[in-house]
Amino acid sequence: MVGKVAVSVVSLILVVGVVIGVVAVVHRNDSSDNDQHNMSSSMKAVTTICAPTSYKDACVRSLESVANNQTATPKDYVMAAIQATLDEVKKSFEVTSKTVVNKDS
Repeated sequence: MVGKVAVSVVSLILVVGVVIGVVAVVHRNDSSDNDQHNMSSSMKAVTTICAPTSYKDACVRSLESVANNQTATPKDYVMAAIQATLDEVKKSFEVTSKTVVNKDS
């Protein structure tokens, strides 16, 4: 009798856990869909452009200023991406120029 009660309690806990998990996943998906609908078309374009990149956050940050400009053209997005790339390359060169190499080896 005790075994049946224990199995019933464990089963009930598992069912409740599954229900809570399903509700949480559905609620999370609904809120992310609402976020997508609330985004402007220019920000949707930025997220689409940045989707295949390795550093999505950096990509989005570099194109946000263009996305906030309502009159931005595709050329503006390309120019902003190129400028961000050039800025990062310059930063890399500055870091490497400050690096000291020990030639005594």
